[in-house]
Amino acid sequence: MDIKVFLRDIKNRIKAENKGSLYLMRIIAGYLFACLFQYMNRGGIFTKEYPKGVNIAVFIGIFAIGILVLTILKFIPHVKEYNTDAFMLFIMTAISCCYLSLAYFHEKGRGIGIFIILAPLLALVIWQTIGRHRLKAGKAVTSTATVLIICGCSAMMLFTIASTIARYYTLSAPCFDFGIFAQMFENMKDGMGAVTTVERNYLLSHFSVHVSPAYFVLLPFYMIFPHPITLQILQGLAILSGVIPLFLICGRYGLTRFKTALVCVTFTLYPAFIGGCNYDIHENCLLVPFLMWLFYAIEKESIPLTVVFTILTLSVKEDAAVYAAIIGLYLIFSDRSSKMRKTGILVFAISVIYFAICCAYLESQGLGIMTWRYKEYMYNENGGLITVITSVILNPAYALSNLLTGDKAVYVIQMLAPIAFMPLITKKFHRYLLLIPFILVNLMPDYSYQYSIYFQYNFGSGAILIWLFAMNLKDLKYEQRKCVTAFSVVAAAMMTISTMTGMLTGIKYMSNPYNKEIISYLEAMPVTDESITADTFFIPALYKQKELYAPPAHTLATDKNTPLSDIILLDKSLAHYEENYKFFIDRGYKEAYIDEKVSFRITKLVKAT
Repeated sequence: MDIKVFLRDIKNRIKAENKGSLYLMRIIAGYLFACLFQYMNRGGIFTKEYPKGVNIAVFIGIFAIGILVLTILKFIPHVKEYNTDAFMLFIMTAISCCYLSLAYFHEKGRGIGIFIILAPLLALVIWQTIGRHRLKAGKAVTSTATVLIICGCSAMMLFTIASTIARYYTLSAPCFDFGIFAQMFENMKDGMGAVTTVERNYLLSHFSVHVSPAYFVLLPFYMIFPHPITLQILQGLAILSGVIPLFLICGRYGLTRFKTALVCVTFTLYPAFIGGCNYDIHENCLLVPFLMWLFYAIEKESIPLTVVFTILTLSVKEDAAVYAAIIGLYLIFSDRSSKMRKTGILVFAISVIYFAICCAYLESQGLGIMTWRYKEYMYNENGGLITVITSVILNPAYALSNLLTGDKAVYVIQMLAPIAFMPLITKKFHRYLLLIPFILVNLMPDYSYQYSIYFQYNFGSGAILIWLFAMNLKDLKYEQRKCVTAFSVVAAAMMTISTMTGMLTGIKYMSNPYNKEIISYLEAMPVTDESITADTFFIPALYKQKELYAPPAHTLATDKNTPLSDIILLDKSLAHYEENYKFFIDRGYKEAYIDEKVSFRITKLVKAT
C-alpha cells in the first residue's frame, strides 16, 4: 500500500470520526480492559492498598494491546463497517459493572451502594454508544434472540432451584414457613387436606390462615415426586413460566424479536423474582404466572381468558384480590376498547366480592385477616381494615410520609432501578393506577418482610411492574427503546449479583456428610402414633410425621408455646438450646439413645417412665 494513501486514509478517519470522540471511546475501552485484567487476577479491589500490588508495566502493556486490537479492527473488511469502538466501550462497561458488583459483594457484603454509583455511569455510556452513535446490533447478534432467552431462563432456573434446594440440604430452611408447607403437601397427598400441626401447634387447615386453593395446582406434581425439594423446584419453575406470556405480550406490542429477548432476559434477572425464592416456597409464587397470563389475556382482548386468569389469581391468596381489583380499576379508566373497559368492571366486581367473602370466612371460621401489618394506620385499638382505609383517605399526608422511610427507599430502588424506572415514565395517567398494589402491599405496611426483595411479597407487585415496563417501553422512540432494554439487562444483572450472590453460599455445604446424616435420620424416622416436638430446622425433614410440633425459634420454650410431645428433638446449634433442654428435663424428660452420627447436632428426649 502506498504510504501517502495510507496516511491520507488515517487523516480522513480522524476528521470523520466525530472529532475524535470514537478514539476517546477506544481509549476508555482499552483502559477498562486493562483494569478488568488486573481486577480478575487479585482481590482487595475496594481498599486503598490495592495500587501497591499493580504491575504498572503489565497494566500499560494490556492497555496498549487493547488499543491495538481495536485499531486493527477498523481496517478489517466487513468489521470496519461497524462502530467497534462504541460497541467495545459498551461491552467493557457492562462487564466491568457486573464484575465490580460481584467483587463488592465479596468484599463489602450485599448492598446497593455500588449499584447507585455504577448505574448512572452505565446509563451515560449506553446513551453515548447506543443512543447518540446509533450503535446497532448486527445480524449475528440479533439472530441470538432465542439463545438469549434460553440462557436467561436457564440461569434463573439453576440459580433459584439450586439455592433453595441447598437450603433444605444444609438445614437452613426453618419451620416457618417451609416446614409448614412440607408437612401440608404430604398431608394433601395422603388425602387429609391442606392441614398442618406445626403452623399453630395444633391440627389446623392452612386455609384458616390464608385462603390459598391455588396450592392444589401444584399437588399433582408433588404426588409424582413427593419430597420437600419438589416444592422448591416447583416454585422456581412457576415463576420462570411467566416469561412465556411476557414473550407473547412483547410480540403484541410490536417489539422486535431481539428487544423482546432483552425484555425476557430482564425478567429472568429481575432481583425481586430471584430474591423472593430466598425464603422457600409460598403460594405467592403462583401470582407471577397467573398475573402475566392475565395481562396477556387483556392485551389479546379475550374476555374468557381474562375471567379465567382473574379467578386463578384470586385463588392464590385472599390479598391477591388487591392485584385483581386494581387491574380491573385500571381497565375501567384506560383508553382500551369499550369491551375491555366493561370487562374491567367485571374483574373489579369479582375481586371485591371474593375478597369480602374471604374476609368473612377468615373472621368467622379462620384466624382472622392480618390487619396488624397496617397497625401504623389504626387510630383506635379495635380498628380493622375499615379503619386503615379511613385513615389513608382522611390523612393521605401521614400515609405518604411512611412510604419512603429508611429501608423502603432502598427497596424502591431495588424494584424500579433494574427496569430503568420505566413504570413511572408514561404520558398516560391511568397507568399509574397499576402502582397502587406496589404502594399498598409493599410500601405502606410496617411489616419489614413486605418491603424486602428477599421475601415472597414481591411477586405480585413485581409482575405488575414488569408489565408496566413492557407497556411503557412500546411507547418510546426506536433509539430510546434500544437504550432502555440494554440498560435494563445490565442493571438487573448488577442488582442481582450485588444482592443475591449470597443465596448460592449454601451450595458448597450441600455435600457436607454431617448434614446428609441428619437429613437421612430425620426423613427415616418411622411414622407412628407418637407425637414429636422438634426445633425449627428439623421440621422440614420430618414432613411425613402426622403429629409434629415446634417450639418458638427465637424465644424460650414455655408451657403455653411448646407442646410436651412423646419425643423431643433439640438442635444443639440454637442459642436457646441449654434453656430449652432444662425446660424439658424439669418436666420429666430424659435423654434417649441416638446414633452418634447425628448426636453432635441432635439431642433426643423422651418421657421418663
